[in-house]
Amino acid sequence: LRVIRPFVQATRIIGAIADGTPAAAIPVGKYRGEIDGMFEALSVLKDNAAARKRAELERDRLIVDLAVMAETDFLTGLLNRRAFESRLDQALSQSRGAETILAFILFDIDDFKGINDTYGHASGDEALKTIAELCRQTWRQADVVARVGGEEFAVLCHVDTAAQAVEMAERMRQCIAQSRVTAEDGTVFVLTASFGVALARWPGAETADTLFRSADELLYRAKMEGKNRVVPGKTG
Repeated sequence: LRVIRPFVQATRIIGAIADGTPAAAIPVGKYRGEIDGMFEALSVLKDNAAARKRAELERDRLIVDLAVMAETDFLTGLLNRRAFESRLDQALSQSRGAETILAFILFDIDDFKGINDTYGHASGDEALKTIAELCRQTWRQADVVARVGGEEFAVLCHVDTAAQAVEMAERMRQCIAQSRVTAEDGTVFVLTASFGVALARWPGAETADTLFRSADELLYRAKMEGKNRVVPGKTG
């Protein structure tokens, strides 16, 4: 029994290492000769297996981080355009019933070039980050929010009525108008934004391209009508 016991121990240790489960303490130094050498080898094997497991976990974490980075706008931390278009395609392919409306809200900062020219590009970046923070505070967790252009943002949300989508855009417009940004020289300036709200009801024939075009045309109307306003479209 004394001879067999260390081999039974070794078998259990090897099984635990192979399964990735916690192995019992390895009795290095308890035995003599070749048996002790066997346990020393098992100790090295255990350490190598643990190191490999850590490396695999780190690899998996890096893969997740890279996937997030590939979808994230580096300045604002919001989704980028590619990620937004992917979410839009998914939303359009998933019918939610005839009573559900998909709202595609497109907005951009008014006179953004003037902000950069007057206060500097660093202040323009600060304005973009201010908008992003307001987005995180204002939109619902289920809403898809992205920076899709230089000073242009897009939101995708499911609503019960067209009026609800307009109300949500109006709330965001007001939050932006009430915000203040501090320029590099300490000057405080205000922001406004113009909104286009395109709507699609299921089942419908809208595509991502048609919704983008509709929202862009509505946004253009908001600019032409005086800026700092929300212009809604008709439900598809």
